[in-house]
Amino acid sequence: MKSLISSLAFLLCTFQIIFAQNKCIRIDENNNLYTVGTISETDGFGVDFEDFIVSAANESYFIAKLSKAEITASFSGQVLADNIPTYGDLEMYKLNEDSSIALVYKKLTYSDGKYNIKLTKKGTYYLWTFNYYNGFVSAYYKSNFWWENANPIVINSDTTIQNANISLIKLPNINGNNSISGALFDQNENVQRFIDLYLITDKDSVISYTRSDSLGTYLFQQIPNGVYQVYVNKVGMLMDSVYTINTSQKTTYSDYNYMIDYDERRIKIASFISNIKETELNYEFNIYPNPASDFLYFSANSESDKTFIYTIIDITGNSILMSGKVYSTGEINISGLRNGIYLLFFQSDGNRKIYKFVKK
Repeated sequence: MKSLISSLAFLLCTFQIIFAQNKCIRIDENNNLYTVGTISETDGFGVDFEDFIVSAANESYFIAKLSKAEITASFSGQVLADNIPTYGDLEMYKLNEDSSIALVYKKLTYSDGKYNIKLTKKGTYYLWTFNYYNGFVSAYYKSNFWWENANPIVINSDTTIQNANISLIKLPNINGNNSISGALFDQNENVQRFIDLYLITDKDSVISYTRSDSLGTYLFQQIPNGVYQVYVNKVGMLMDSVYTINTSQKTTYSDYNYMIDYDERRIKIASFISNIKETELNYEFNIYPNPASDFLYFSANSESDKTFIYTIIDITGNSILMSGKVYSTGEINISGLRNGIYLLFFQSDGNRKIYKFVKK
């Protein structure tokens, strides 16, 4: 075993997979490998983390531990954009026994888009390709765009899988006047940077794609009138709740914030009904028809030029549709909502009134 470790140490230094000030590896009495410095990607084109497992030891060293191969498997294919080979930033994840996800492979392909991943552990894997180019959407293996529809790759024996191509999803050309924005946070209110978001039509197709920026904020622009949902893609995270937005009400839609809960491995709308306390509004509204299918009409008991902000919340407590200011009489287009029970809030001067209605 020790001779095998010594051979690995020689290879690591020879091919400079590990960069250190003295390029020297020390072997202790427990056959652990030590070196000063940090691990780096080879030639900028990736490190296969199945080759050696790296864990931090202290500020100056890391330990590289060898793991015995359970299987010999390979998984190869190409990254394609509109059926043309292209660069792809590949990431492969392994599903752990506790349902968490671990990164086991990361590589930037060449311009021919080809990749060949060697696997040594049995298990369930997921392959994702990040897209660098406008007009296309990042995709999982078999070209699904978000985690809940990602196709698992189950490897339980020596296996060779070829022609496992990943086709990036092409976006349609859009030229609307609306914008949708928000921010991503974790359960501790830390901003979440560089995470994919998709704007989905009622036919479950992607109409627009963006990423959260260094401040955790995101923006969809040039959105046509329609009914859309905002999806967040984070590997290993399921979405508990989703915003549905009808862009026929105004042109700017903001504060559609999501919280990524790493403890529960869930993505949630950031505002919840449990945080909403009613302070009586000095107006009564007549809401009709109820149940309603397309439009919900409202009128206050006192005609005035006063404006209100309305918010529709589903019965589980998630903001579904938000609008700007409305007068005391008007209508709300609810055709984009799913059938069910909803709560309608009217707000003014820090006070609010709550009504229940049914979408059929």
